Amino acid sequence: QGFSDFPLLITEANLLDDFWQNCQWNGEDIYVVLPGNPSLKLERELVSIDVGKREMELWVKIPWLSGTSDTILRLYYGGSDYELNDVNTWDDNFVLIYHLSEDPSVGPPQITDSSGAENHGYADITMTSDDLSAGKIGNALNMDGLDDSIDCGTDNSLNFSSMFAVESVSGDINSHQGVAADSNYLYTIHTNRIYKRNKTSPYDIIMTSELSLLSGIAGEPNAPNHFGD
Repeated sequence: QGFSDFPLLITEANLLDDFWQNCQWNGEDIYVVLPGNPSLKLERELVSIDVGKREMELWVKIPWLSGTSDTILRLYYGGSDYELNDVNTWDDNFVLIYHLSEDPSVGPPQITDSSGAENHGYADITMTSDDLSAGKIGNALNMDGLDDSIDCGTDNSLNFSSMFAVESVSGDINSHQGVAADSNYLYTIHTNRIYKRNKTSPYDIIMTSELSLLSGIAGEPNAPNHFGD
């Protein structure tokens, strides 16, 4: 058992002093391989790196992540090779990837979609550069719970004809954290449960579902098309 083409997160955790002392300031020398095939560089997306603060958010696509045995990776750095981000880090099953690490006050679209679908996000005009803050993974957006949101458009790739999943990393799970919405429903997280609510009557709970791992939603066709708080 396992997962194919699995995007694995690598952060600053457990990286030794030698890494921070010898990698390039912009991380363009960083690449990852499997021990059995060291000449094949795995597709990766380096979202952010700060050598001075010793912080990094790196996603690497693992061809096969075993569910029964350890998967060994080798991370290389300090060389002269110039590594670019690979859009194929996220396969065709992903139609929207927001890291929410951009300043929401700059020219639209402010939020980059890392998937190949290019569903870039448009931040609400009320959002400012002060809304960009440190998150659980790299930077994040601090939304006010009133009108802050990210409009991800109406591309056909977001019109689902079967079951789909939405996953997010949110803040305080003891308060209702909005994750996604369409024209009719709002999906929120509260005390390890997912709530589906009417947008016009937010206290009318239609459906609840237990959370597992990160905050996730399994939903119906034609939703969602909005991300916010």
